[in-house]
Amino acid sequence: MTKCAMWISAGILTLALLGCSGDGTTLGPDGTPAMGTAPPDTTSTPTAPTLTQLSREIFTPNCAFSRCHSGAGAAAGMSLAADRIGAQLIGVVSPTSGMKRVDPGNPEGSYLLRKLRGDAGINGAQMPLGDAPLSGAQIALVRAWIAAGAPL
Repeated sequence: MTKCAMWISAGILTLALLGCSGDGTTLGPDGTPAMGTAPPDTTSTPTAPTLTQLSREIFTPNCAFSRCHSGAGAAAGMSLAADRIGAQLIGVVSPTSGMKRVDPGNPEGSYLLRKLRGDAGINGAQMPLGDAPLSGAQIALVRAWIAAGAPL
């Protein structure tokens, strides 16, 4: 082997060794280099809000009116006043359905969710009464809150 061929072989060997100097932690399951991080999961359930957040962003602007869930004559005895909402909503049986208004950890067993969606078999009309229904995103937040155990 000539001196030139030896240098070329040594150079190729050096480049091959340097190219494989990783510890294998950046390889994908098929042995090829992993490319960055996975894209965010947009199909997952939204992060569960607290009751305080839901009150501020959804319930108060959409439901706490004098004709609905505000004041002494609140519909179905359900006041959305900050000092009463948790005690009147979480784990309390609705007088109109026999179901818990909010059954922590059980969205499908919660009458509130059924009323907001306008499910078949609810008493009365879909809430909010007389206004446009909540958006799918708003209902998803309420559902996520119930599924997470209805945190205050």
